[in-house]
Amino acid sequence: MSTQPLTGSITSVLFHVLGNWINVDCGSSGVSEEVCLRLIELNASTPFYGFCRLLWFCRTGEHIRLPQSTIEWAFPSYKHPAPTEKLALIKRWFTEGVDHNYDFFPRRVLDLSSSSGNTRSSLRLVDASQNDVRGQYVALSHRWGSIEDMFYTTASNIQSRKAAINFEDLPATFQDAVIITRSLGVRYLWIDALCIVQHDTQDWLGESSSMGMLYEHAACTISAHCASNDHDGFLYRVFRDPPTVRLPDIKNGQDTFSSYVSLPGHFHYQVNESLLSRRGWVLQERFCSRRILHCTTTQLFWEDEQGIKGEAGSLANSWDSLNKFGYEVKNIPRLTSPSLSIKDWYTIIEKYSTCDLTVPTDKLPAISGIARLMQPRIQGGQYFSGIWMRDIHRGLLWCSASPSDLRAPAFNRAATWSWALYDGPIAYDHRIWSTRSNITCQRAITLPDRTVQDVDWLEAPGELILSARLKPLGGLGEPAIEEYPWPTKARSRTLFATDEECSSDNDHGWVNDIGWVVLDQEHGLVDNPELASSFYLADIASDAHNFILLLSKIRDSPPTYIRIGMGCIWARPENDYKPHYFQGTAHTEIHLV
Repeated sequence: MSTQPLTGSITSVLFHVLGNWINVDCGSSGVSEEVCLRLIELNASTPFYGFCRLLWFCRTGEHIRLPQSTIEWAFPSYKHPAPTEKLALIKRWFTEGVDHNYDFFPRRVLDLSSSSGNTRSSLRLVDASQNDVRGQYVALSHRWGSIEDMFYTTASNIQSRKAAINFEDLPATFQDAVIITRSLGVRYLWIDALCIVQHDTQDWLGESSSMGMLYEHAACTISAHCASNDHDGFLYRVFRDPPTVRLPDIKNGQDTFSSYVSLPGHFHYQVNESLLSRRGWVLQERFCSRRILHCTTTQLFWEDEQGIKGEAGSLANSWDSLNKFGYEVKNIPRLTSPSLSIKDWYTIIEKYSTCDLTVPTDKLPAISGIARLMQPRIQGGQYFSGIWMRDIHRGLLWCSASPSDLRAPAFNRAATWSWALYDGPIAYDHRIWSTRSNITCQRAITLPDRTVQDVDWLEAPGELILSARLKPLGGLGEPAIEEYPWPTKARSRTLFATDEECSSDNDHGWVNDIGWVVLDQEHGLVDNPELASSFYLADIASDAHNFILLLSKIRDSPPTYIRIGMGCIWARPENDYKPHYFQGTAHTEIHLV
């Protein structure tokens, strides 16, 4: 048995099997990455049925190992499931598993009941509270598309929606969701665009506050990964066979075997890395949902508390397999995880910071459902603008994960100490898990945005009153991408102590450079002499090192500061007799806004 390296694009793949090269047009799969395949050469005397290995996947110039069973190999007797068989598979997945409770029901749903049994018959919007509606419902997770082409409910058309909605008037993605829901035998469907009154602030505030519970209690969530917008649809992609290639016949004595290779989708790339999964609201929808039908370009996947299934069977060990093959994959924590902990919150925030939001003001509301459902599980105490008060010393130690500046909106979305103020990827230093807190939170004050009514404790910016050790900063070095602080690709700057602390006639004897810091925004901060002269280091947490926030004083009474960045004071060598940098510094009250 031997291997041959093969290269080409996903739409034109060169296969080398049994010494023969074949150039095949596989058709477009919606994936633009380059691939590099190594196919195991089969022994001609050994008929083979099952799966062939895809050992290498080349993406953006990096060679990444993938697990086995990525290329499907089959004889003519094997055929991909027909659409009716795929619907039957979905129904089988749906009926298996745990019983569902009905403790929660959305305010409005789409009633899909039809006396004719026709999956394409009309439907209507119903108000559950007024019609005493209860039972199973399915939720849709989708990409809306451009606002000009949206099909949604408003105050002006809600009554006509309650009378009837013609199936043919629905955009294709909504039609497909209706077809699947009806095929499951479920009467009710929830679609945000139709069940929340758009352009109505009060209705949106009321509905968005229960979004987490809505997805948690759905009998199933349909995730339309392969639909780029509501008019695109997804079933026609799900129902079509994946690109399949006929290979040279294999001869075994007098017998000749015809065989085929196809390139089915991979869960990580078609689900975790899909365009749908880059939406901020979708992260919450997936975390809270107990059972999800993932509809991708080439395959259906089912995800629940038992694991992950594909059309070819269980994928329960897919994460372990990917990690073993040298590609680090962080699966998204789920509400159903029995070991859910506060560390999972930080994993969620890191992922969430890379997601997109159409409406910038949704930054905290789009994750508030996760916070509400996690609060009793992780015992984090009060949740305040994206940070848990019982873990505040770790929660404050977020950092930019990109060489580019984090971007702040023009309005007051959150305080400077909250990651929610910014757009752009953030990360947490893995070393903070072993730290002890060096601060005390004396009080957290809510400062609601006066332009929005009913802003509650989950969505409010605010002020923290902390007791912490504080020292003035001597200066900052030039920005550079170093191996430290840790692999975030962020630009860090060297921290310098004040001249007094570095002088030869004091007891400290510090060398000038004392640590590093990553600024939240480079532009306009250190270039401002007045602002830079007011920089202070606040001691937040420590193990061998001291993790600090770089602050700038903006008001003397009360002493008020804004956050500028996060960094670290290096530990003293074990044989160094000199005192710790913050040793002898008294705690003082600071107001952080």
